[in-house]
Amino acid sequence: MSSRLAVIAVSLVSAVIIALSAVAIVLVLNPESTPPALPEAGRDKSDGPNLVMEERSPPPVSQEPALDQEPSVGQDAAEERTEAGVRQAAQTTLDFYSSGAYGQFWDSWTADAQKLIARDDYLRMFELCKPIAENMRFEIKGVTLDGDDADVQVTQLLAAFTYQFRYEGGRWRYIPEQQAQADYTSKTVDEMAAERRASRGCAD
Repeated sequence: MSSRLAVIAVSLVSAVIIALSAVAIVLVLNPESTPPALPEAGRDKSDGPNLVMEERSPPPVSQEPALDQEPSVGQDAAEERTEAGVRQAAQTTLDFYSSGAYGQFWDSWTADAQKLIARDDYLRMFELCKPIAENMRFEIKGVTLDGDDADVQVTQLLAAFTYQFRYEGGRWRYIPEQQAQADYTSKTVDEMAAERRASRGCAD
């Protein structure tokens, strides 16, 4: 009886071993159970970018304007050769003077006028004698246009003046009065400042 049980037990163990072996063979041979293959280097995939190497196009470079290209619109654009152009240019130029921007006022002169007195000397004259009417704006009352020349009638407080402008290099430029031109060529800055101070034309 015991020998018969032993045979049965051996048979059961053998059956279990065979079953386990069969399951192992099935797992090895089943392609769905194997892990997916990694993508090959350098090959694009249809479902996403290549993770090994991906070429990117460089960002577009903004184009700088050519050095010889004319500016479209700006402060250097030519002023209108009209009465309206004179009026606007004259107001800007006289505002330089009334606000104490004497360097910019000198920059608005004609080329011939700038030869009468150097910019630094002109600025020094106002350091020695500050005008009484500084910060008092000119008001343009009328413009008389004659080709490249223009007379501009202005008032400042109760005083009335007529100033000359000339169209030069695409801009309306200021021409100093005859007396001022004579002083610039015959007197020093110290002499002009002393005369203005003596006539009580200085603020301090």
